[in-house]
Amino acid sequence: MEYFLVVFIFFMFAAWHSYSFVNFSEKEFQENQSFVNIYFLLVFLIALGCGLRGDNEYSRFFNYTLTLGDFFSSQNIAEIIRGPVFALIMSSLKTIGLSSQSLLILFAFTSIFIHAIYYRKYTEYYFLAFLIYLGHEIIFKEFATIRAGLASALVLPIIYYIQSNQKLKYWSLILIGGLIQYVGFLSVFLIHLNRRFDPRLLIFILFASVLIYFIDAASIVLNGLASAGLLPSIVSSYLSYDLYVYDAGLGNFKLIQQVIVILSLMFAASKTNIEKHLPHYNLLFNAYFLSTIMLIVFAPLALFAFRFGGHFYSVEPILIAYFIYNFYSYRPISVLACVGALGLAFLNYVLLQKLESYIFLVDDYRIFLGY
Repeated sequence: MEYFLVVFIFFMFAAWHSYSFVNFSEKEFQENQSFVNIYFLLVFLIALGCGLRGDNEYSRFFNYTLTLGDFFSSQNIAEIIRGPVFALIMSSLKTIGLSSQSLLILFAFTSIFIHAIYYRKYTEYYFLAFLIYLGHEIIFKEFATIRAGLASALVLPIIYYIQSNQKLKYWSLILIGGLIQYVGFLSVFLIHLNRRFDPRLLIFILFASVLIYFIDAASIVLNGLASAGLLPSIVSSYLSYDLYVYDAGLGNFKLIQQVIVILSLMFAASKTNIEKHLPHYNLLFNAYFLSTIMLIVFAPLALFAFRFGGHFYSVEPILIAYFIYNFYSYRPISVLACVGALGLAFLNYVLLQKLESYIFLVDDYRIFLGY
């Protein structure tokens, strides 16, 4: 319940901010510094709370991390293989005498502020976008898989730099993200998606992905590669556990929600041509479309579906905010969207209780005892 109360406080400012807009004037947006200051103050407090939470699997790994002096020793090879940059970060923090709490603080502030900064770059409704992020994505990323969370957050600046053709920056971020969590290398596909695709082609790809799901092509290909020894050992091991490779199906809530958002955006764009006024729209939409296709194609292997598809979740709040731009009277629509985002948070935090009760600070003694 404590998480929902935090979201509710943010919701009040998001609704106020959304109601304050009369038009989409970039000048008005830039000059409203009071909202910007409140926004980043709230983001700072949320990042601080996330970073100061109790232990998770990564704080447990930290206790077995070697210092930089032994970084390339045979004992550390397994950690380097899991993610070289992530292993280097942990070793660096341990070398200067910091605890596992520093790891959680570093990743929380980095990931959350990347979202906050780039939501503001992409849309005037940055409060709404961040509210949607608080209602869903942060639960499964910054509070859980912090490596995948940071790699996913990096999708936002990567798209920004691809759009502005800053090759050194986006290639550097793709490399860093991939070496923190290998799924980050999926961002390479974004380089080829900076264009508008014919809606008929997109519909065809959706149906084709459903066909691929029914013939279970993903399982056939990945198991074949594993048998030939062409997959990393950690990936092959996942394929042997029913806990990870169950069939998520085509009826899972997240997939249905994304298909609805995609079809709604496609219909709205066909009526208003809103993408012509939003320079990043096509690349953001195509990233989200790719996420949906991966959810469908890899659905027989649930872990891979949600890991691959989830890599591009960070664009979702922006696209939902963009949907408002299709309406003539957008004040009530934007406030209604805030209420919807609050409802999503209530579902995840209160009804489904996706997060356990908040624990303040990592307890290394409890980790040592194994509970």
